[in-house]
Amino acid sequence: MYIYYLVPLSSIICFVLGILWYSPFLLGNLWQKEVTLRESTKVLRGRAFVGSFLMMNVMAWGMSWLLEKLYINTYFEGALFGWQIGALFVGTSMATNYLYQNKIILWVIDGTYQILCMGVMGAIIAGLKD
Repeated sequence: MYIYYLVPLSSIICFVLGILWYSPFLLGNLWQKEVTLRESTKVLRGRAFVGSFLMMNVMAWGMSWLLEKLYINTYFEGALFGWQIGALFVGTSMATNYLYQNKIILWVIDGTYQILCMGVMGAIIAGLKD
């Protein structure tokens, strides 16, 4: 049974995870150094926050659809499936772009976050839907 609040719930949790992941307490300082943010681009953060949250909802909806089609119904199976999707599709796609830019450290930071986020989404959606 599909429960509609799980998509935004998993998106909110991943968004909060991203706030922590990219904070100065974890990898924020290294990330900012690697992307070389200028003061003029920092103004666009509000738009980036809204856009990234919308994209997280799209990913969560897609994850929900796949989990339903594949009859994945437990926290563990959902997390494992999410990590696999994150590593095999999202991470590798990001790697292609970052390799051309010679931004390997940035790929490790961003790719690891996306893999972790996909696992969290999978666990929440699969584990709480019944």
